[in-house]
Amino acid sequence: MNSSKGGKDDLLVNSVIQKLSRYDLNLPDLIITANNGVITLEGYVKNLEEKKLLSQIAESVEGVKKVIDEVKIR
Repeated sequence: MNSSKGGKDDLLVNSVIQKLSRYDLNLPDLIITANNGVITLEGYVKNLEEKKLLSQIAESVEGVKKVIDEVKIR
C-alpha cells in the first residue's frame, strides 16, 4: 500500500491504511492517495466484494470527504 504527501492528507491515508489492516485482505498493489480530504484508491483486487469493501472502509474514516474508486478487478 502506498500513500501521499501533505499533512492532513497523510493522516487520512494512514487512517485508511490502519483501518484496512484490520481486515484479512492481501492488497500489495493498492495505492491510496489523498488530496484535500478526497481519497483515491487505485490498483487491483481479486473480486467485486473486495472492491466494495475497500470503498466502504475508506468512506468510513473520519475526515474523508469523498472516495474516488479506480480499483480494478483482476
